Amino acid sequence: MAFFKDSQATAFDVGRADKEEILGEDNYYSVDVTRAADEATGDKRAGAKLQTYYVDGTDSLANRGLTINLVHVPTGTGVRFKAFLMAFNESYNSDWSSESVYGRADPIHMFKQTSRNISLAWKIVAATEGEAIENLVRLQRFLQMLYPTYTEKNSAQTINQSPLIRLQMSNMIRKAAVPKNLTELRQHATTAALPTGLLGIIKNVSVTHNMENPEVGAFELGTPGTHTTNNIVPKAIEVQMDFSVVHEHMLGWTKEGDSWTFGGGAVGANSDAAAFPYYVKAQEDADRLSPQQRALANQVWMRQTRIDVDRDALKTSEAARQTAEAKAGAMAVGVRDYNLVAHTAAMDALTTQTEEHNSLVAELLGE
Repeated sequence: MAFFKDSQATAFDVGRADKEEILGEDNYYSVDVTRAADEATGDKRAGAKLQTYYVDGTDSLANRGLTINLVHVPTGTGVRFKAFLMAFNESYNSDWSSESVYGRADPIHMFKQTSRNISLAWKIVAATEGEAIENLVRLQRFLQMLYPTYTEKNSAQTINQSPLIRLQMSNMIRKAAVPKNLTELRQHATTAALPTGLLGIIKNVSVTHNMENPEVGAFELGTPGTHTTNNIVPKAIEVQMDFSVVHEHMLGWTKEGDSWTFGGGAVGANSDAAAFPYYVKAQEDADRLSPQQRALANQVWMRQTRIDVDRDALKTSEAARQTAEAKAGAMAVGVRDYNLVAHTAAMDALTTQTEEHNSLVAELLGE
């Protein structure tokens, strides 16, 4: 099951303009500075409505999964925010009952439980008016998730389900999972699916709109020259919440034979709770490598990543070169030769990188 129920909760695209902005009689989402020059020179494009599309790199990061994801368990309603983190803190509180006994210097302590709480704060930042509106939509959906479900409309007599929440942020906040080592974390993204969210309750939420802050301010909505309004939307909203975790698995130690294991799983098994709370494990080879070998292993990985990126770029550039030459047909021989020389030089550089990489691998393996 997907983490979110509809695209409105998932897609990040701050450059998107709505239908009214694109098709309005004289509305322009932004000014194209080339348009005035085209009109002055009689360019045939002068009468066309030109749409400048804003591109924000944080959209790519968010769509990669670097987000704060929340789901309202009773309804399945989901929302996510770009992870502009301000604070991420955890507290583990052990509760003991203590009884003083006559004649003993110290009281007798009896353990009750250990509770886990997460304090999370983030900014909801808007680069455009369109994103500011989307941010308010996401925020109001999140605030609606603080309320329960009822059996009948317009009747607050009988609560049907309490507003339990699932919270997930990358691999740092999530439900129990099979632990991963460094290599696995580098190669496999953390899935943002409904079952992966950490179950819990939100104790409180505070929202700061920052509209009085002269360094942040707000967007004043309206159409220049035609419409003026008193409507405003914040540019940067700050949200802080306290989340109390409700774990769905055993937390504690059990013994089988002479061995103890955490989480109740079989000895040596990758049980869900064995690597609580972050579900990571040491690199198997790392414990046997010297510090110098570990540094060398990291260099090998970084070089291999660079080689893979360069190889993909070369494939793309070569395909583009061949397509361009096929379309040009009568392209000058000198231009074709220049393109071919540049491509050959890039291939030689990649070959050199690969040879250096192989030498590092051989050194790491002691060959």
